[in-house]
Amino acid sequence: MSDSGKNNSVIFLSKSDVSAFTNDVTTTIYKSDALLECHFTRAKRFSDNSVKHLCELLVNAHALREYLEILFPDMSKGEYEVPAADLLKLTKVAAIMQEIRNDLRHASIILDLQ
Repeated sequence: MSDSGKNNSVIFLSKSDVSAFTNDVTTTIYKSDALLECHFTRAKRFSDNSVKHLCELLVNAHALREYLEILFPDMSKGEYEVPAADLLKLTKVAAIMQEIRNDLRHASIILDLQ
């Protein structure tokens, strides 16, 4: 604990953890964008609620990717030291995205990242 009272704890992440997280976000962007394109070109129609969820997922994934690019500008390192507060922010957005994926799954729209 510093004199200012802030918690300066850090979490160490491996390059493979960061790469996997970044790849999942990129895949989410690609898949949700492709599904929205299908909807708006009328190749496949989704309910208004599903379109809303796809848009929310796309926006959150873009925001998360931008934040990842700020936190990890250099992907050549073997290990990354991440402030716990930043990791908490990443985790919260990832949890929101998972909740949206679950909502989409209930509408039979599956965005598996594999």
